[in-house]
Amino acid sequence: MIKMEMGSHMSENKAGRFGGHAFSIEIKSMRYVKRVAMPNENGDSLLIEGFLGSSAELSLVEGVMLEIRGDNGMVRMEIEEEELMGLVAKGGKTH
Repeated sequence: MIKMEMGSHMSENKAGRFGGHAFSIEIKSMRYVKRVAMPNENGDSLLIEGFLGSSAELSLVEGVMLEIRGDNGMVRMEIEEEELMGLVAKGGKTH
């Protein structure tokens, strides 16, 4: 199993010095990872592409963690329910 995490313990506060929402990516096998690229021509960015699987499940854990689960893995993002509902209401845009 492959895990990539940026835990909430790394941020100083809700906005965090690292730019806000913590996240993690968990993939069951390397065969489901299409590409990992770092850094690119623009600097220190990281790109992860892969396949979560055919069945998908979306849940909000304890009102603070969005989980997207597939047969092959999971993506988690720290976001409060109120903020998530605001994004949905605005069509996914924060500004």
